[in-house]
Amino acid sequence: MAPVDFSGKWKTIEYDGMESYLRAMGSPEEVVMKHANWYPVQDIKQTADQFVIDTGILDNRIEVLEFTVGTPFEFVVRGETLTGYTYWEGKKLVLYTYSKQHCKVSKITRQLVGSKIIQTYAYTGSPEEGTRIFAKA
Repeated sequence: MAPVDFSGKWKTIEYDGMESYLRAMGSPEEVVMKHANWYPVQDIKQTADQFVIDTGILDNRIEVLEFTVGTPFEFVVRGETLTGYTYWEGKKLVLYTYSKQHCKVSKITRQLVGSKIIQTYAYTGSPEEGTRIFAKA
């Protein structure tokens, strides 16, 4: 049984440090400017440890991430295939992604704090972090 249920539609209400994080990842400046001030909406469907996360993307597309906690998976972001692995760290959901193309590892954590999801982005090898805070839509 999953320790937390993230199910629901969530909208970004606040963010911090996204520009620094994206630059540390080596993102092109146009990507930094588009995504640093972006307020995504996520629709999370969770059944125990199985997740489907639909995220509204800037150009009116929906990016879908499907995974089972503890099972490696692959997904595509901006045309690049990434490998992902998730696990529970107490009540935090931790996602590690690996880019074969860029040999980079990033860590994204989700946790419920009160009635909000705090989503933190970190890049291995950099002190820069970004955070987005979501509230129920």
